Amino acid sequence: MRMQNFRLSSRIATNISCCFLLGAVGLGYAPTSYGQSSCDSEVLEVGRDITDRINAHLVKINKQWINDSSNPFSSRYYELVFVFSSDRRDERFAKSQALMGSFKLQEKYATSILKNCDSLAKVTFGMNASGDIIDWYIMPNGDIKRGVCLPPRQRSILIPWGFNVCV
Repeated sequence: MRMQNFRLSSRIATNISCCFLLGAVGLGYAPTSYGQSSCDSEVLEVGRDITDRINAHLVKINKQWINDSSNPFSSRYYELVFVFSSDRRDERFAKSQALMGSFKLQEKYATSILKNCDSLAKVTFGMNASGDIIDWYIMPNGDIKRGVCLPPRQRSILIPWGFNVCV
């Protein structure tokens, strides 16, 4: 199975466990308990909404270690990355691009995921093979904030939590 051709879909299976085994794993997301935790359920629900309702082309969901010394959390050390196709020939490209421009929708998704996932400190939405990336951070007070973009010339300074260097 090639990840580029795979879509999360509620039509694939009838229960969350089965969907995770067949769906999100194919997109790179490995559930912690095969869809039984509230975190896994929320990630699956957001993935389904993105692919089924919005019809954006979600290429993969990647959970990765945050290598950021400014991370204020001792137990939230992962970020979840939603990667969308940047192929302009893809019929769903416009939908993916629209989602990247909808901060309100991204904030809704990031908030629901970060509130349900105790090991995640950041949710990122990005177009594949491009610099189009939007980060959402959980702050020490529990608020969810969109990352503030710093110019590349400021890479040498220690970047505080909630800020990122833009390309």
